[in-house]
Amino acid sequence: MSSRLGLIVGVTVVLAAVLFLANRFGSEQDMVARLRAHPPYVPKSYQLVRVDCGGTSREGFRMKLPCNFSFKIDIPRASVVLSFALCNLTDRDVRLRVLAGPGEKRSATLLQAPESIASGSWQSMRIPLGGIPPGSARLFFEARGEGSGDVAWSAVRIEPE
Repeated sequence: MSSRLGLIVGVTVVLAAVLFLANRFGSEQDMVARLRAHPPYVPKSYQLVRVDCGGTSREGFRMKLPCNFSFKIDIPRASVVLSFALCNLTDRDVRLRVLAGPGEKRSATLLQAPESIASGSWQSMRIPLGGIPPGSARLFFEARGEGSGDVAWSAVRIEPE
């Protein structure tokens, strides 16, 4: 009797594990599909236009330096990256910084240390979001430079890693 009970318990545990993994795999596939279907993040007061930078044209939006903006997003449980590009349209270097956190900037985690972006070409960025707990978060983007001028940002996307 005890061996029969052990067999039933063992089969039940295996079936539960298979169902859990199947559901998790399906959920991750659904998450990837939702991420790909989600429109890109663009600040509300801006629209995507064609921006020429260093001979390459790309959809983006222009902002005067110094500039910053933020988005509230839902970070899924799966591994994702923040994907965007920045073009420095000034004649001096621009420093980029990206942060993420549950609320205000002062309590946010630095995702991308200040990085110098040279003038005249698109710089593509892919920043892993694995260090940010799943759920609601706010992403903060900053660009600073010497003097004045514009930078162009491509649309911001959250993509599977």
